[in-house]
Amino acid sequence: MKEVGIDIGGQRSKDFQELVDTPVEFVITVCSNAKEQCPIFPATVKRLHWDIDDPAAAAGTDEEKHAAFQTARDKLFTHIYAFAGSNV
Repeated sequence: MKEVGIDIGGQRSKDFQELVDTPVEFVITVCSNAKEQCPIFPATVKRLHWDIDDPAAAAGTDEEKHAAFQTARDKLFTHIYAFAGSNV
């Protein structure tokens, strides 16, 4: 993310329990495991799934692993921009 000017140094994954009292309109999963393990939400919550390969599971050289993270980032950007444009 630093390569594209975004600092995520203070970010971390959050357990669902940390967000249980937070009102949400959308739940977006990005891997099959999350899609299957995602808790049940009220019918008013819109669920989306963006199937993106987990770059942490990539094998190969350091360059190939780095490329897997770049690919995942770029796919996320594509989905986020399309999502933001359709929900403005």
